[in-house]
Amino acid sequence: MGSPGEIAGLCQVIQLFVTDGFAVMQCIEDMGPRLTGEHVICCHATIGREATLEAAERAKAYGAQFLDAPFTGSKNAAAQGALCYYIGGDETAYKRAEPILRDSSKAMVKAGKIGDAATLKVATNMIVASTGQILAEAFALVKKSGINPTMLASAMEHHAARSVFVDMKLPGMIAGNYEPHFSLKHMFKDVQIALQMANDAGLHVPATATAAAVLYNGIVQGWGEEDFTCIAKLSVPLDEKQPEPELPVVPATSEAPAEAKPEVAVAVDAKTEQPSSPAAEPDQPKEQAAETNASEPDLPPGAAAEVEAEAAKPATVGMWRSFFGKTKTP
Repeated sequence: MGSPGEIAGLCQVIQLFVTDGFAVMQCIEDMGPRLTGEHVICCHATIGREATLEAAERAKAYGAQFLDAPFTGSKNAAAQGALCYYIGGDETAYKRAEPILRDSSKAMVKAGKIGDAATLKVATNMIVASTGQILAEAFALVKKSGINPTMLASAMEHHAARSVFVDMKLPGMIAGNYEPHFSLKHMFKDVQIALQMANDAGLHVPATATAAAVLYNGIVQGWGEEDFTCIAKLSVPLDEKQPEPELPVVPATSEAPAEAKPEVAVAVDAKTEQPSSPAAEPDQPKEQAAETNASEPDLPPGAAAEVEAEAAKPATVGMWRSFFGKTKTP
């Protein structure tokens, strides 16, 4: 049961846990000849509204039903069947998939139509990326001031800003443990999607743009496979910083390489209703059960000219514009 086509021949409810929009589209194309009206494709990848709508159209063109269902939860939550799915799509498709989704979740949030769940997922990851950045800066300030960083954790226990995210990520920063629950490269990918959506909507999102610049700087350092909170390593005094490495050549297009091999991480047979446990995803987790391995994240067209100048300094709205090669004033 290796190929998407083989899976479509065996299962009616199919869950896609893949890295990006390209992988989702390739899976649907590979399954296409075997898809029927009895199939429901559940898209769990964080790919944004536009790519989700396109994937839904492709699935429907082959006669299959489609459910927009990104999720949140740590790898531990996945193992315990405690994920939360955001659901967008037709009620009929949802009812078909619900028993299977229940096996790996503690909650489901009905967002509305296809694309709405994808938007909510990107919005929540904007919050996570920016929160991780400010937490890293606060941690650095406390440490440089000669205060035991564990005191920050103690102070946060009684602060209104305390959150599950802070409780989960601050101990890792203190210990210098960046074992990936949600990798830096995947968070950067999601923030790119957020910036594109905001740019298309004419929104001013300076905090997200700053987070994108910092995340990119971490990737330049070679930390793409580490947990995204490794950006704490960037928040050190200037006299302790190592020289900036040479920036990689930025591709002229964000289109995924033709040789990328998408994988279907979980396939569920509606008859048995026994899915494999999905691997944890972003937010605070590993986002995908299976990944198409891209060595470097691609930047949107037009980004190369300004990224090199911006990556080594705090980002501004100019960084936001640089990611998309547009000059629209927010």
